[in-house]
Amino acid sequence: MKTYLKLLFAVLLFVILIPTKTGAEAADVIIEPVYNQTEARSMLDSINAFRTGSDAWYWNSSDTEKVQATGLGELVYDYELEKVAMQRAAEIAIYWDHTRPDGSSTWSAYSDFGYATGAKGENIAAGYANANSAFVGWREDNDKYSGQGHRRNMLGSGFKAIGIACVTVNGTKYWVQEFSSNTPSGSATVANDSATPVTVKVSDSSISNVKYTVGDTVVDEGSSTAFPAVSVTAVFAGAWPAGRQTPVKNEVVFNTADNQYVAIENGMVKGLKAGTGVISGSLFGSTIQADVTVKAAATPVITVTPEATPVVTATPVVTATPVVTATPVVTATPVVTATPAVTSTPVPVITANPTPIVTSTPGPVITTPPAPIVTVTPVPVITSTPVPTATPVLTTTPVPTSTPKPDQVVRHEEYTKKTSSYTLKTELNMDLKKELTIETSKITSAGAETKAFYYRTSSGKVRLMNADTSESTFGKYSIPSYVSVGKEKFYITSVESYAFEDNKLTSITIGKKVKKLNKNAFRNQKKLKVINITAAKLKTIGKYAFKGIDKNAVFKITGTDKDFERVKNLIIKSGVSSTVTFKQIKK
Repeated sequence: MKTYLKLLFAVLLFVILIPTKTGAEAADVIIEPVYNQTEARSMLDSINAFRTGSDAWYWNSSDTEKVQATGLGELVYDYELEKVAMQRAAEIAIYWDHTRPDGSSTWSAYSDFGYATGAKGENIAAGYANANSAFVGWREDNDKYSGQGHRRNMLGSGFKAIGIACVTVNGTKYWVQEFSSNTPSGSATVANDSATPVTVKVSDSSISNVKYTVGDTVVDEGSSTAFPAVSVTAVFAGAWPAGRQTPVKNEVVFNTADNQYVAIENGMVKGLKAGTGVISGSLFGSTIQADVTVKAAATPVITVTPEATPVVTATPVVTATPVVTATPVVTATPVVTATPAVTSTPVPVITANPTPIVTSTPGPVITTPPAPIVTVTPVPVITSTPVPTATPVLTTTPVPTSTPKPDQVVRHEEYTKKTSSYTLKTELNMDLKKELTIETSKITSAGAETKAFYYRTSSGKVRLMNADTSESTFGKYSIPSYVSVGKEKFYITSVESYAFEDNKLTSITIGKKVKKLNKNAFRNQKKLKVINITAAKLKTIGKYAFKGIDKNAVFKITGTDKDFERVKNLIIKSGVSSTVTFKQIKK
């Protein structure tokens, strides 16, 4: 994979115009880079040996003599400044620029961490496999003055402190050096060599192609469960390499449901009835939906225990047969003492036996016991105590298999074309994923040089990533329709954000095959006065693509009346001074 370097330097004695916040909405994006701080800190010894050794030189601005940097002291490692570097390392992994991903100034990172004012400098690099190769890249031993900015930062006489950081994201290592004129005051800290969540503010317009996978979610009818875990990736405009999916760790909060099968209550998913329900949430402006399976509640089995059947103990028995108390007896038979004169014979009075009164023992009164009352155990209402699942955690950023070394390529080709006035050199590097970078250099007989880096994605799109027009000789720049490498042609279809490193651009011709100018593409090119555009293919112009160019700039648009009006409106809509003029060039 091609390695890249960028630098930024500011001294408070001067007013340096750095892009400020664009005013666009910004989102908090959480990524989880793997920090490599033990390795990053190991670079300090190499830097100090460089500053105090015989190689501490750089070319003067005319590239005619070497300037020896003398009297340089060793830089002291600043652990507070390291925090700034660590934040910036995470940021350049998703927005490859000295401007921060939300469009704010690089130096705002210093103030975010409460770092003191003073002279500052920043070097960034990407793609280097280890600290030594990154350091060697920043040394720029074989470059001329225009290409030794990183070297001059490391040899800066006004700097006393440095903080260094390295992160790995998607298998690529990103390196940052932050310099300061302040004397460090913080205490040493333990080096961070682990995956660490970092929040980065990113312009909403830079986030696209949000993809997600949702874990299975099952809940019982009448019960609740936590939101499902969601894994999310997104593409960030301005990232290098471009167009890749980067894992993010933002939690997706679901806030709507179908309310037929599922509802959302107290931050949980509640099953209403058996079936498949849907809940929805959003992230970065994209709607995220999840299916929820609601299982029917089990029917409880009721066991009825009947009461015992009543039993009659015995058939009632009459206690005794009624008895006549006594047979009546005649008290005596009258005796005649003598033959009396018979007056009358008395009639014996017989007392009749009374009719016996039989007292019957009453039959038992049998009271029929009532039918047993069966108490039915009510159907139990089974309320499942929701077992809270863990807060949704995005899948861990995959551990990179390996960081490609600068020379780990399938093919490296170099072509040189010489004329009486300049030498044009073209290099092509193709990595193992069939993505490639093309570097072109133009060197005049006077020694002035310009460079351009193009990048082709696996889908075949080629983008102008970066061009250096620091020499006034090349204030006029033309983006070609294609770059030739041998017999192959690579058509240039887009221009990336802040594609030009300096403010020396005076005239730009945009290639006929360019379809898109990304936001901030030519921003703050204060001397840019002439913009030549072929309108037929150009369909998209990002916000602030021409913000801050010369207020009297002229846009020369080649195309039909319809194409002229369309591109003119795109330019105006992107944000440009009302004093610029538009001129149609008929085909």
